[in-house]
Amino acid sequence: MDIGSFGLKESLVSVYRTRGVNQLYEWQSECLSLPGALEGNRNLIYCAPTSGGKTLVSEIVMLRRLAGDGRRALFVLPYISVVSEKEAYLQSLCRPAQYKVQAFYGGSSGNFLAMERYDIAVCTIEKANSLVNALLEQPGVDPGSELSRLLGCLILDELHLLGDSQRGYLLEVLVAKVRYFAPTCQIVGMSATLPNVSEVAAWLDASLYVTDFRPVPLHEYVVCKRTVFTCDGDRRPVRALEDPNRLMPATDTDGFMLAVWEAVSVGNSVLVFCPSKMKCEVACGLLTKSLPWASAPPAPQDIHNHRLQLRAELELCSCNTDAGLDKNLADGILVGVAFHHSGLTTEERDIVERGYRSGAITCLTCTSTLAAGVNLPAQRVVFRTPFIATEFLDTTRYRQMSGRAGRSGHSSASGESYVICSSEVEKKRVTSMAVAALPPLRSALGQNCVGLQRLLLEVMATAGQMKDDQIMRLARATFLDRQLDPPSDQKKRRNSVAEDFPAVHAGMKYLLSTEMVHFNRDNQLYMATPLGRAVCASGLSCEAGIVLWEELKRLRNQTGLCLEGELHLIYLATPWEASVSESLIDWNVYAAVVEGDLNKQQQASLDVIGISMAKIQQASIQGRLSQAAKERDPEGCRRVVKFYSTLLIWALMCEIPIEQVIHRFGSKIGRGLLQSLISSASAFTSCIAVLCGKLHWRVLESVFDTFAGRLSGMCHRRPELLALSERPKLSPAWARQLYDAGFVSPKMVAGATPQELQSVLRRVLPRQIPDVPEDALERLIKDAALTAKEQRKQKLREAREVQVTVSHRPIPEAPPVVLNLLVYRLPVCSLLVVRNARIPAEVAVSAAATGPRK
Repeated sequence: MDIGSFGLKESLVSVYRTRGVNQLYEWQSECLSLPGALEGNRNLIYCAPTSGGKTLVSEIVMLRRLAGDGRRALFVLPYISVVSEKEAYLQSLCRPAQYKVQAFYGGSSGNFLAMERYDIAVCTIEKANSLVNALLEQPGVDPGSELSRLLGCLILDELHLLGDSQRGYLLEVLVAKVRYFAPTCQIVGMSATLPNVSEVAAWLDASLYVTDFRPVPLHEYVVCKRTVFTCDGDRRPVRALEDPNRLMPATDTDGFMLAVWEAVSVGNSVLVFCPSKMKCEVACGLLTKSLPWASAPPAPQDIHNHRLQLRAELELCSCNTDAGLDKNLADGILVGVAFHHSGLTTEERDIVERGYRSGAITCLTCTSTLAAGVNLPAQRVVFRTPFIATEFLDTTRYRQMSGRAGRSGHSSASGESYVICSSEVEKKRVTSMAVAALPPLRSALGQNCVGLQRLLLEVMATAGQMKDDQIMRLARATFLDRQLDPPSDQKKRRNSVAEDFPAVHAGMKYLLSTEMVHFNRDNQLYMATPLGRAVCASGLSCEAGIVLWEELKRLRNQTGLCLEGELHLIYLATPWEASVSESLIDWNVYAAVVEGDLNKQQQASLDVIGISMAKIQQASIQGRLSQAAKERDPEGCRRVVKFYSTLLIWALMCEIPIEQVIHRFGSKIGRGLLQSLISSASAFTSCIAVLCGKLHWRVLESVFDTFAGRLSGMCHRRPELLALSERPKLSPAWARQLYDAGFVSPKMVAGATPQELQSVLRRVLPRQIPDVPEDALERLIKDAALTAKEQRKQKLREAREVQVTVSHRPIPEAPPVVLNLLVYRLPVCSLLVVRNARIPAEVAVSAAATGPRK
């Protein structure tokens, strides 16, 4: 059917036509013709292979909803990288129709409560859940009435993530709340093949469509000893990988390099999936040095120039971020080879992805996460080994990764997948795995109690108090209920939470025991306590929220905040779950840093934090924390492991270049890990600030809110650089140079000429880079203008929406251990309690988070 046959605005149809979308595939038309799909009175679930055109169906349904009742759409995607990409795409698509699109993800700006200003919100799972919570909190005729009034369409990409052990529970929590509070909201879910998708459709009372259509056919092979076999039960030999001119090194006995060279030598793109980050880099170096690039036709001049430009950007990025230049990556780009994994910095990943999309990079070695998180298709996919880390490849991940080959809209007539095997045993395992049935999707809420605890707490903290019958109706809105109690057994229910929903009952018992929920026996109502509302608002899990609350309570009532060197503050800002794993710790280095790099005052702060120097010294002798120590003092050992990450953040806060930090702490610590650690710490610190604010701990809220900004902007010793460094990708070195030259705000940077910025930034460039590239300066000015605009909008929002009141409540009596009060000029409030016996006033004043005034 023609794209104009589905009731879209003519301006949208025109945009689709200019992009080459005139006719829909037959399956897309059939799917949209299902009862209620376009009318919006029936939910829709559909499955199609990767690259089958799933997204277009969801877009048409969403745009019909926007043109219908005017309610908003929420488009939920699993990863930040695809959220930002989708935002740009939808903004371009919807601009003629004047639909406003806003992305919400970690670190993004945007006001949840201004949902009425946007037509489409593009979110990660976490931000979508927070947005729904914000709407549930709004006053209305009934609990959730604002959510029901505003939200007309919920689009769920990668629906199979419902069963994911890490994030699936949050997706189900989100859907359950929308089903319970906004039953008229149309839910559209899409996924690749799911074996029990009919069960998911029944749960959502949705129309269901399943197809195996793939516009670009995929041919799957397994390679063993340079012989290519079909990747099916027959394992039929197809051909041999030929090397008549003996161009490949003798070490290529398995045919890996030949499988890559066949494609790249004729200009086709290749993704090479490797089992680990280290092996990605090894494979990149091997292909760069060993493939016979000299025998291939020379690259067109524009491609050659683009590669030189990408390498120059890498060099510039290395000095801008203080990360150092990765020579393996820089050399590979010159011949069109690169690697991609979480060890790269954000800036490096951006350069690599742009290079690959443009065709300058034709071979990308990567880990399995690329298949799920980044839209980078190829003509050929090569599996370096049939392993992910030490685990054998499973059917779900194999299909997801091999599906990257031969995507629609690219030049290849077909896609190819090659799995390189080292033995006949591996070959048999691969072919059996490739044809095996996918495991059924199981509710993540049933895998542990975390999800149900969060569902109950979020509903009571946002929408208000609940009775037993309301809790049961909420539980029946979950996929878990559908799987545990099929319709044929529902007549056996006793209308008792404890008997009908034992897992929900257990979750409520936990919330009551931790005092996040209170039960009023007089009116039989459950309601969230101030602590419960604070944990919910912070976005932390119930368990993490309680651990943090205990830590902060201990700080307020016993130890005080030790501000000598900021180690205590950094430790509190270090998230438990994002800390460096114990296996990456070099215990000899750990002991040397604590004993040699910390001064006496900083070492003394270890007692306040609760770090045992004896444990670190013992582990440095044994090479690890002993099992006996873990059994004797598990909490103390966890603190020691977490403190290693604190030291890494501390080193970066001291503005030590990343390369020097890696050299000091060992090669196991990569640049991407350090950047990820800082990012996680910034996000976690923002969560702490929110929790403190909800508990009316205004001093701590101010300290952590400011500290989160310092972590986010990487302006460590000079808080005055914070406003300038809100522009992403601006290093402390560049921010300092611009600030000292008089460019003290994004607005001033946006008003500068490229020549003015060049003269300032040239002073901090290394000798081998004479100038900042002109396009980099233009991006700097453009980003600064966007930041200045957002800052201006934020100030207007605050002026209109925030009514500032000054409270003159008396300060509660301090605990006996607190002997001194110091007054600071902080953003929100003015009192910080510290421990006089440990911190002299002048030390505390000099170390305050925003440059205090005594």
